[in-house]
Amino acid sequence: MTSDLSRQAFASGLEPVAAPAGDRLGAVAIRGLGAVGGFGCGRAELLQAWRNPPGPNGKVEVVGSAGARSVPAFLADSGPLDEVVPRRKLRRVDRFSRLVTLAAHLALADGDALDFDRGRLGVVMATGYGANHTTFRFLDDCLDYGAAAASPLLFSGAGHSGALSNLTILLEITGPLLTVCQPTMPIASALATAICWLREGRAEAVLVGGAEEYVPLLGYARERARPDKGEALSAVGEGAAFLLLTPTAGRRTEPGLDLLLHYPGESAGETIQFPDNSPVLGNQTRCGRESAAWRKARQEHKAGWLDTGVLFGDLPTALIFNLTLAAALWANSGEGAKHPYLHCVETGQDGGWVRATVGQFSGLR
Repeated sequence: MTSDLSRQAFASGLEPVAAPAGDRLGAVAIRGLGAVGGFGCGRAELLQAWRNPPGPNGKVEVVGSAGARSVPAFLADSGPLDEVVPRRKLRRVDRFSRLVTLAAHLALADGDALDFDRGRLGVVMATGYGANHTTFRFLDDCLDYGAAAASPLLFSGAGHSGALSNLTILLEITGPLLTVCQPTMPIASALATAICWLREGRAEAVLVGGAEEYVPLLGYARERARPDKGEALSAVGEGAAFLLLTPTAGRRTEPGLDLLLHYPGESAGETIQFPDNSPVLGNQTRCGRESAAWRKARQEHKAGWLDTGVLFGDLPTALIFNLTLAAALWANSGEGAKHPYLHCVETGQDGGWVRATVGQFSGLR
């Protein structure tokens, strides 16, 4: 995460809701949202799944030192993309890129922005592990046939920016682009970059999102990394989610997004702080595992904690899925009046954390 850049955005003169420690980048508007995962595809299915959680839609076999076991999984279907992009253009597009492109298109369509100037549209995509299936197929090719004879198509798709390249080609986006690939707090970095781009005028709107793809090797690594081998594994997840951000709100019903970053080693703000008593959305398994600050904040914050792991599973990019749900809930009839703000939290192993708040845009400024 680029501290200097985010501090420049913090100096924009916007007054915070409260006076927390860390860097507050200022509010931007959420014009549209799109997501695909084990819950289904799009805003309507996301809200329906939240009201009546369907549970994991599949199972995967995880092999560890104790042998194989079956683990529930939230598995995503990229099939709806065939209705958006001609199949001949998708012939050589890998599954990870399909998920990313589908979620980005859904966000544009949800925000009535399909006709937006694609030259002034930026894209920031974050991922914890990237295009796993393509990457390991390429490595298998190298081992089986040698690097000189490995598939160039697999090589191009295995790069961190391969999915973003496919997305921008298929959706004809020519604005600034960036891929963030890191297992810890990837969405925090992506959001900070997207907001700074809007503040600096590098783009008139930014698609910011995240994606993950499950492969058996991830299950193996997850099994080996568990501190308590007797603890049941939480459901694995995969999918993609995007938000379409703009500097100002076009409609009164559009929610705003406010981002607060806390860096490791800062003297103040060791506890995750909330300016009000509104609910918090988060994958409790992931956040509880990564930071004591999460557990302490949960004890001190009196409002309800809403566990989104029942919709998305365990994901490094869980924050963008939580924000997509928060924006959909807030904009849904009655939810905005019921909860002025909805908070989402992501924590890191090094003590850093980010608090993202969704609410009325004018109220966040």
